[in-house]
Amino acid sequence: MSNDNVMRDEFRELREHMNRGFEESKRRFEESDRRFDAMMTFMLARFEQMDRRFDEMAQQATQRHAELLAELGQHTRAAAEANRADLRVVDDQYRDLPPRVTKLEETVFAPKPKKRAQRR
Repeated sequence: MSNDNVMRDEFRELREHMNRGFEESKRRFEESDRRFDAMMTFMLARFEQMDRRFDEMAQQATQRHAELLAELGQHTRAAAEANRADLRVVDDQYRDLPPRVTKLEETVFAPKPKKRAQRR
């Protein structure tokens, strides 16, 4: 066998070895790519599920906020009515106060009766 033939055989073996290595690397890369695609598909589905859940939670929070505002309004109206009732009691107690003060002022600050002049 000539030197050229030996080199060709070595080159062919090296090329076949490199091709096998390339094919193995390609197969491993494709397998990794499939696993990555599967993982990304799962993650995207999970993110969509989380988005839907967050949307539901936001809707529930908005609804609860409206309910709390309505309840707060009811309590505010009830407190205002209680205040009005308390003030009515005070107003009723002193409703006749102006005429009573007028009568008191007339009595206390009434002009003194004039004394009759005594004859001497």
